[in-house]
Amino acid sequence: ANAVFRIAQEALRNVERHSKATRVAVGLTFTRYEAAMSVSDNGVGFDSQVSMTELARAGKFGLLGMMEHSELVGGNLRIESEPGHGATIKLTIRTDV
Repeated sequence: ANAVFRIAQEALRNVERHSKATRVAVGLTFTRYEAAMSVSDNGVGFDSQVSMTELARAGKFGLLGMMEHSELVGGNLRIESEPGHGATIKLTIRTDV
């Protein structure tokens, strides 16, 4: 649960700092087997097809931190974005392990 909170916190911080969004939506679902969270905005977006090395070089430590938190709990983090089309962060964590 702590990892979900930290990732949501960082995703919302990134929306505030970088996206120039006018809307943000947070979704949470919990089942017996999985916890899922999404954070979507209608901001400026960015090229999400970059490596962790490129993220570090570009100073995008928030995205790296989210990835690390996800990996620590065996989660799957997907970042979907492209310039001019907002961004969505999707996290899934198995809860039946």
